[in-house]
Amino acid sequence: MATARLGFVVRETHYSCAELVEVTWPHGDGAYSEFAILAEIWSRGGVLLAEEEAAPETPIHISLPHAEVTGTVRSCRRERCSYALEVSVDATEEWFGGRYRPAVLDPAEVSKTSSALPAGRSAELAMKPLHIQPRAL
Repeated sequence: MATARLGFVVRETHYSCAELVEVTWPHGDGAYSEFAILAEIWSRGGVLLAEEEAAPETPIHISLPHAEVTGTVRSCRRERCSYALEVSVDATEEWFGGRYRPAVLDPAEVSKTSSALPAGRSAELAMKPLHIQPRAL
């Protein structure tokens, strides 16, 4: 017998940013650590540009200036010179919309729509390429 899952559409506002954060995740028999660029952020997650790939469902640790945040890699996409890791965060009160505000935040929204799953499960967000335009100083 097949079971149908009913979802609903959730509007989530995404913002472009350019914050350098240290990330760590399990890799092989140890842990992998690097500084990644937080290129996009929203209230429950973000997109990190990293040198190494991480499989979906990999737990990830993100070091912020004021706190340490844990989360999960939702997707990993190969970009031209990096990997785009879409992550969800566990402690949203320590994240964007809570205590954390990136030093570089583009006020122009990157609009996204996600399909949320019922029963409190995380929304899976569709990723589109992010184009960051340089600004004159």
